[in-house]
Amino acid sequence: MTIPIAAPLRRRFFAWPMPVFLLIGLNVAIVAITIYAAASDPATATEPDYYAKALRFDQVIRQRETNSRLAWLLTPAFEGSPTGASVSLRIHLADQAGKPIPDALITSVCFANTRSAERQELTLSPIASSPGDYTAPIRITRPGLWQLRMSVLRGPDTFTHDTELLVPGFDR
Repeated sequence: MTIPIAAPLRRRFFAWPMPVFLLIGLNVAIVAITIYAAASDPATATEPDYYAKALRFDQVIRQRETNSRLAWLLTPAFEGSPTGASVSLRIHLADQAGKPIPDALITSVCFANTRSAERQELTLSPIASSPGDYTAPIRITRPGLWQLRMSVLRGPDTFTHDTELLVPGFDR
């Protein structure tokens, strides 16, 4: 009588764990793509130093009171050159009676709402032929609503003014 010899044990390939690993891999890929898209979007930005600004809110209130006391009028406008090759920011500064204010230092932070991370800091120069008018070149990259945060320093007084200007559509 012959004793049957057992067949060698073969390892079977288990296919059932493969879908689990594929789903985990797919989840990792989706998370990586989401993080990349969120971090590389130029339209996404946070307010610089927002926490420090919140801590200095008492200074903001005092500045608003100073602005009310001074009651200066800032009238900003974007002006194109005659050739259309460049754009400048022009600001007219006047007191509450409408009298132009010369010899002031005006700075402005300008940015399009759709690209608030791309901020331009400008220092405006007085226009000699037009008292109370100041200008600086600005790079307008897109149409839409632009934020202007202006600060005026004249003698001991500091005046601040935030406003928005609409830049109409243009062909690039």
